Amino acid sequence: MKYESQGAAANRSGKEFENHIASLLDSLDIAYDTQVPYKNLYGSDRARMDFYIPSKHLYIECKNQNVSGSVDEKIPFCIENLLGQVGEGNSMLVLGGAHFATQRGQDVYSWANKRVENTSCSVVLEDEFLVSMQNL
Repeated sequence: MKYESQGAAANRSGKEFENHIASLLDSLDIAYDTQVPYKNLYGSDRARMDFYIPSKHLYIECKNQNVSGSVDEKIPFCIENLLGQVGEGNSMLVLGGAHFATQRGQDVYSWANKRVENTSCSVVLEDEFLVSMQNL
């Protein structure tokens, strides 16, 4: 049996989530670019945004977490990047995985939504994504 490290499993899970979001965008016939370069809040130009939808000037970042873990700690950084990089556009953070059904996950989701109040950024759960895209 081949051993897969926790980090490798998390990367695979994250990529599968991105593929799922891509299939939802495809189902809506929305054209998008993936892994779009941008300069993050530390000035690194090696950063990549998961999706960019030119017709809506919308940047999308996806975070998947099935158990409590490091994604919780990455969400504030992700939100600050979304707020700082989109200029006059819009941005969305999509949260997926079983973790966001737990109390801690709901607390993170609630914090994230409070952080983006009155901005051009939104935070949605995976099961809200399709409706959110249809309403843009």
